[in-house]
Parts: sequence; structure tokens; C-alpha cells
Amino acid sequence: MKARISRKFFCLLLAVVMVCTLLPITALAAEPSGSIERVGITHANGVLKNAVSVGLKNVNFESSVQVKLYSGDTLLTTATLQEVDPGSYGFLTCCIATETADEYWSLTPWTPKDDVVPNKVVLFVDDNEMDTMEFTLDAAEWAALPGTVLPYSGSIGGGYTYCTIKKATPKLNTYDHFAYVQGYPDGTVKPAGNITRAETAAILFRLMDNSSRKTYLSTKSGFRDVTAGSWYNTYVATLNNAGVITDSANGYFRPNEAITRAELAAMLASFTETTRAANYFDDVSANHWAAKAIAICAKLGWITGYPDGSFRPDRNVTRAELMAMINRATGRAPKSADAFLPGMKTWSDNTADKWYYLDVQEATNSHSYAVSPTELWTALTAAPDWSRYE
Repeated sequence: MKARISRKFFCLLLAVVMVCTLLPITALAAEPSGSIERVGITHANGVLKNAVSVGLKNVNFESSVQVKLYSGDTLLTTATLQEVDPGSYGFLTCCIATETADEYWSLTPWTPKDDVVPNKVVLFVDDNEMDTMEFTLDAAEWAALPGTVLPYSGSIGGGYTYCTIKKATPKLNTYDHFAYVQGYPDGTVKPAGNITRAETAAILFRLMDNSSRKTYLSTKSGFRDVTAGSWYNTYVATLNNAGVITDSANGYFRPNEAITRAELAAMLASFTETTRAANYFDDVSANHWAAKAIAICAKLGWITGYPDGSFRPDRNVTRAELMAMINRATGRAPKSADAFLPGMKTWSDNTADKWYYLDVQEATNSHSYAVSPTELWTALTAAPDWSRYE
């Protein structure tokens, strides 16, 4: 009997010890946490906003997440997370907008000023200070953000008056049909191949209308991996200045990476003033960073999905898909091979039985045209020389 009681008592004691051991682990998991991973400027494109965007990592909260933005020791504004359930999040982006506040981040009242450049953020989780990061923004890029105001000497009371400078939406060239994709020396155009972010920037720069290109022409992008001597520097800098490049909040453009379908949609969406659209695709959730841009491009007919109802946003876009998307966005739409002319460039891997045949021929041949009632080529022409920008 004593042996049985002792064994029973031992098991009970062991259970108590195990519970007591687990308690600190459970409590630790519930403690507030979070860190700041990166800070940078983003530009509005229908998805993101003109803002200082702060990348937050491994955030766990029960009641509140706040990010305080400073210039030196001066507190500019406090962003507070809202409409998000408490819990653990591997990554959050705090959007401190210079114009209309982001729906998920309320801001204390502030007036972003050209000459007061933010350089520090502090993260608070459940009222506990978690992390601080100091950073350097490009002063010219900050000053050019819509929503920031330019001080100038006023005549009333000797103070300052502030005016807001807004950028016009960049436009695509929808009237000149020059070649914007080149083939390869072996006579192929590699329609199923990938295309890099730098190559895409070059294409979109060339397809801007003359007024937009002149307005936003720049040779200074601020990206750490885009040097002044890079062949794509002017292309990237100009698109960044125009607000077309919006997905590089960490300060890197990643020029040699293949561009994804979502990234291309985000760039294209910046060329329209359309701001709202319903989601068209089963695999693009409302929380996807490019959901709004994808929906806008689909509404405009610039992009299409796959037969199964998906868009596959994170898949690399093929060269053929890019040409099809851009042709739709610029209104370049031959309906059959009868639109073409003898003597045009042809490619061994772009045969008439392929779905992309018309789009590839349209994108790789410079031509004049008439619309009667659909596009008909009237003459083959020389492609523009873009070498001065490289």
C-alpha cells in the first residue's frame, strides 16, 4: 500500500513540475516583440502610398503597435496600427503617408515639410519600446513626394506659407508603334524566357510619352544597387522619380532579378488614374501587396489570368507575357497576321501557331499604322536610338 501511494504521489508531483516548467514558456511566447528591418520611401501607384515605409519583423502584440517618426529629436508623427487582429506577424509594413493616411495606420496630425527630412523611427509594441533605427533618406526624393510642402518667405506676419506640389500621373505613349523588345543574334526572341527588372525599366522608360519622360527625367534614383555608371541608371531613376517603381522600400532595386507578374502589374498601374477595381483572381488575396494594382490592370484589360481563374502573381513574367500586357496597355492590337508587312523581322521561335505570335511581332517591329477598323501596318520604320540615356 505504501509503495502504491508513493508511486501515485510521485506521478502527481511530476505532473505539477511539468506544468510549472511550461508556464514560463507560454508566458514568454505571449510577450510583446518586434524589430525594425528597413526604412525607405515608397511612391503611390494605386497600391502603395507616397510614404515613409517601415518594414517590421516578428511582431507579436496584444493591444497596440506604434511607430514614431523623428527628424533628429523632433517627433513628426506617430503611426498606430488599426483594423488588424492581435497576434503574431512575421512581417508588417508601417505606412507613414505624406498625403491620405493608410487605412491600417492612423497618424497623429502632421505637416510633412520639404526641408524637414525624417531620419529615425522607434517601434513600440504594447507600449514597450522594442527597437530604434536611424536612417538616411535622399533629401531630393523626400522633397519631391506629393504631400510634402515647400516653405517660402511669406508677407503676412513675416512667417512661412506652405504650398503642396503634386506630381501628374505619368502617361504611356499610345500613338507611336516602335520596337521596344529586341531579339537575339541567333534569330530567336525567347518568348518563354524571363526578363529582368532593369530590362523592364528600360522598356517602360521608352514607352513613356514625351511629356512624362521630360517631366520626370532623372539620373539619381537613390537605390543602393543602381550606380551612376549602370546602363539602366537613367531608366530606373526616371521611373522612380515618376512613382512607377514602388516595391523597393529597403533601398534596393534588384535590377538583375527576374520581374514577377505582380511587380509588372504594379508598375503598369502607376500609368493610370484609375484607383479602384474589384479583385478578379482566386489566388490574389486582399492582403497581397499588389492586389489593388492587379485588380486595376485587370479592370482596364491590360492583364489576364489563366484558365483556372488564377493570376499567379509571384511567378516570373515571361517575355511573351510582358509583351502582351504592354501591348494591351498601349493599345497596340493587331487582330491577325494580315496586319503585318513583308520584310518585317521574324524569329525562329515565334511561329504563327503560338498564342503570342501577334504580340511578339508587334513588339519587335517598328512601324507606322492605320486603324481601319483594326490596326494595319502601313510601313516599316527605324527604331529610335536610346543610347544617349545609357
